[in-house]
Amino acid sequence: MVRQLKVLLVEDDPLCRARLVLALDTQRELTLLADVGSVAEATVLIESDLPDVMVVDIGLPDGSGLDLIRRCKELVPNSLCLVNTVYGDEAHVLAALASGATGYLLKDAPLSDLGEAILSAVDGGAPISPSIASALLTHLQPPRDQTSFDENTHLSPRESEVLDYLARGFSRSEISDTLGISINTVSIYIKNIYRKLEVNSGKKALFEARRQGLLREGL
Repeated sequence: MVRQLKVLLVEDDPLCRARLVLALDTQRELTLLADVGSVAEATVLIESDLPDVMVVDIGLPDGSGLDLIRRCKELVPNSLCLVNTVYGDEAHVLAALASGATGYLLKDAPLSDLGEAILSAVDGGAPISPSIASALLTHLQPPRDQTSFDENTHLSPRESEVLDYLARGFSRSEISDTLGISINTVSIYIKNIYRKLEVNSGKKALFEARRQGLLREGL
């Protein structure tokens, strides 16, 4: 026997809503409970006949779809709510997931993806558009180890060493002798330091380095 899952669509754009209804028709297991275009209409429905799955836009004319997700979760903590929206930025994604969204889809996804996403959520998955998943992975990655550096924004270990000697009052020739490198190489390191700190003099470099905490304690 084929399972039947009641789906509530909440979308204020008539054309987009028609596309969503069409997408549901491609899946035998999905039955359209209702399709509405406002928070008020959806609230009445979820409080009288809670759907198995709610597909909701974030931006609705009378409020946020996230409020509907929170309401569903209050009524049934394990209810399934999928966001279908044009908002692909990190702030909206994280807010939706924090509200209890089971998945996050962008409206430019193929029609067939919606039905498959709903079934995936029912089976325990967390369907998310590929571009959204990539952004989340970047957000959730731990900070890079301090021994590594970004060539464009952070000083390399050797540049930091040169900067420390500058802070102690060493001249370029003294730094050259101490580190066993040519004066020309010292000048290249100093030029890189100026570029990365966005300054044009030694005094400004030391000021900016102290402000950013790049100098060792006491310098």
